[in-house]
Amino acid sequence: MTTRVLLIEKNEKAAATLINYFRLVGVATERVNEPDDALARLSPRPPDLILLSLRPPARDAVDFLKTLRRSPQNRQIPILTLSSVYRGEPYVEILRKLGSVRHLETPFPMSQLLAAVRFVLPQLTTVAMPIHRHLRRAFLTRFTGTHRLHGLSGERTLVYFDGVPIHLAPGFFHDDLGRFLRHRNLISSEENGCLRAASGRGHDLLVQMGCLDHAELLQEKLLYLSEELIAGFSQPPTAVTEQAFPCPPGFQPLAVNLPEIFYQGYHRHGDLPAFRRQLANWGYRYPAVTGNYYRFINFLTLSEGEKRFLAGLDGKRPLRELLIGENGLEPLLLTLSALGMLCLSEEPTSAAPPPALPLRRFFNAPPTGEDDRPLENFADLLDAVPDVAGLPSAAGSPGEELPEPAEIAALLDGIRQKNYYEIFGMTPATFRSASLRDRYFHFTRRLAPTVLMRLSGETALQAQEILANVTTAYNTLADPVKKEAYDELLGQSPLPVAPDRLHAQVQAQAGLAYLERREWGAAEQALREACNLEPFNGAWLAHLAWALYCDSRGGAGQTRRDKARQTVNRALGLERSAHGHAYKGCMMFDSRQILEALDEFREALRLDPGLTLAREGLKQASVPKDGGFFRRLFPRREDTGRGIFP
Repeated sequence: MTTRVLLIEKNEKAAATLINYFRLVGVATERVNEPDDALARLSPRPPDLILLSLRPPARDAVDFLKTLRRSPQNRQIPILTLSSVYRGEPYVEILRKLGSVRHLETPFPMSQLLAAVRFVLPQLTTVAMPIHRHLRRAFLTRFTGTHRLHGLSGERTLVYFDGVPIHLAPGFFHDDLGRFLRHRNLISSEENGCLRAASGRGHDLLVQMGCLDHAELLQEKLLYLSEELIAGFSQPPTAVTEQAFPCPPGFQPLAVNLPEIFYQGYHRHGDLPAFRRQLANWGYRYPAVTGNYYRFINFLTLSEGEKRFLAGLDGKRPLRELLIGENGLEPLLLTLSALGMLCLSEEPTSAAPPPALPLRRFFNAPPTGEDDRPLENFADLLDAVPDVAGLPSAAGSPGEELPEPAEIAALLDGIRQKNYYEIFGMTPATFRSASLRDRYFHFTRRLAPTVLMRLSGETALQAQEILANVTTAYNTLADPVKKEAYDELLGQSPLPVAPDRLHAQVQAQAGLAYLERREWGAAEQALREACNLEPFNGAWLAHLAWALYCDSRGGAGQTRRDKARQTVNRALGLERSAHGHAYKGCMMFDSRQILEALDEFREALRLDPGLTLAREGLKQASVPKDGGFFRRLFPRREDTGRGIFP
């Protein structure tokens, strides 16, 4: 049963702060204003803890404590007292005699309050929250103890030391290390059976049997725990019973890289559409690194673009400027926010200074080396660019006047009325790749970041919208597959007028084309963008699941296959499509769930009798052969001359 705290606090602001904090850490809180009101809340189910704020008149609080201690059914309820005035040790001693277990004097850090709650309630059960929030709370408060996770699929035990997970049983997708190793073909079924039969002897049996050497065993154990924790990010909200325990000083177990687990978890399972909506509210805030940034940043493995982004987190520029021209930064921003590595100020601010520690190497330092390759001369390039309708002439020097707001507004209005070809002054018949590139550079140079920084208000927003539309048009026309998909849509009547709707359809059709060409990575990227724009399109989501699954066959890992299975189930929940059932049937057959696969193939053929994938899948599932399911569905071209797609 969830731990319940009764808060007695008259001050509205103080009460809201405490309630919000307890909500974040998963503790259910009920609040009353006066001690007399609290007496009525003690039945039929007494709270697990009373948090009493000592505000004048003090007699009310004293009478409440005395009344509580005279009651046989309520005298065992632990009480924490808070006060805003220092009265000295004699005052604290009086409170102890009246029944206060712990006394805190404001101001105090919230971590001290949570530590006091854990002291009073060694076993604390939270409300249901996503796994990553439990991990975050334990990590930032350096919790040592166990979490019993109460989920729909049973209970799990997660052990922490100093905030870092060191043991999980059973796992979220693989019950134990043996099944994880068996799935990766590192041990045989017989060896896994021996390991399970001798569970009391520990994993060292794998070294004794010669399956792994000791260093490999340690590496695989850390990998297993890391992958299972990342998989936990996809689980539904879970309640936790928390049990703290002490550890001997100096104890340093082998531990996983939890900051990297947060980063990878948000990459694979983060709710990116919801976070993008949150980013819209953060756009005008000034991001700056905090002390936690220096504590955790070297634990992350970032791309070159992400490293460059970190260099701008100095509190001098708003976030919207830092994100111009950048894509895929949401998982990094989620990680920085979750671990308290980033503060977002309403006004320009200063970044926290680095700690007084010797720093041998900053692993995520932005690249600083000069590129020795010859660069294009943009001045020469622009001289050859024909006029693009509506675009003001390029600024020749930093001192030249900025484009007038009326010019920007007129250009944006013109772009909104044009198709992708017309934006660049072309038609499908006159399209040339070289001209497209030149005219794209013409736009981006005219509205370069240095120009955008000097714009403000509505004009700056309009300029950013121009760049976004131009970039979308360029990326579509520069990719032959996406261009072909766009040309097909352009020939339809009527053409979708909503830019997001049009872009989503282009990405979806391009994704299907990539699927036919078996370019799984490109298909995933295009379909993911389409699904982000239209998250309730079940057919597109099913195709995305198939791209994920097929790409994972190339060695991307079991976690991605599990993610693909979850995605196709979600897609079928939105829309029962023939392709969705066929894809699910393939995944089930690949997992040796033959009967379930047959049902899915039959349902796919009921919806679309001509679907090749379902017909071939039903045929292969009905007549077992050697070679594996994917070898039969996707034979090598030298074997058959064709694949499953016509």
